[in-house]
Amino acid sequence: MADNPAIHQYRVPLRWSDFDRYGHVMNANYVEIAQEARLAYKEAYFDPAGMEDFAAFVRKLDLDFRKPIEPEGNSVLLVESQVVEVGNSSFVTRQEIKDKHGRIACVVETVSVAVDMDTQMPRPLTEEEREVMRLESTLAKAADKAEAESGSAPSASGVQLDSLGDEISYDDEISYGDEVDYGDEVDYGDEVGYGDEVDYGDEIGYDD
Repeated sequence: MADNPAIHQYRVPLRWSDFDRYGHVMNANYVEIAQEARLAYKEAYFDPAGMEDFAAFVRKLDLDFRKPIEPEGNSVLLVESQVVEVGNSSFVTRQEIKDKHGRIACVVETVSVAVDMDTQMPRPLTEEEREVMRLESTLAKAADKAEAESGSAPSASGVQLDSLGDEISYDDEISYGDEVDYGDEVDYGDEVGYGDEVDYGDEIGYDD
């Protein structure tokens, strides 16, 4: 994924408070780490294009935990982010969270919806916004195709939807569900199997 020119790279230093009693980064903290990287992505791509006010809310969030991250001195995580699908009012961002050795610890896929902040309602992406993300999506697909043709294991390039605008329907308002409690500790033992998909669904409502 790092060889793809569409990739945005962001480094996050870990704090001791990020770890649970088992010495692993807590599951809930991956959500915060991914969100921090998405905000950095926006600042890197949208702000220079004069789109500082661009706002998008998280519609769906999927986490695939591959391996635990343990404290190793001054640990710094690398988060690689890319837009892999662009729909009418929504887009999919795929992120790989890697440990200091470059090993993938978690893959995060986020469906976000562009929102009019005055009405708090979904709105179509503008052509300018789509142009910013279209390059990212096109390059991501090209890299995945090249990887598949080379005979190596294909990388999951996110949620493959022909038209995200058609898949995600809203009535009169957006329901964000209940707030996620990040204070609860997640046991990495038998209850959470690495490689299993964790779907936060509608529980997470905002991508600040």
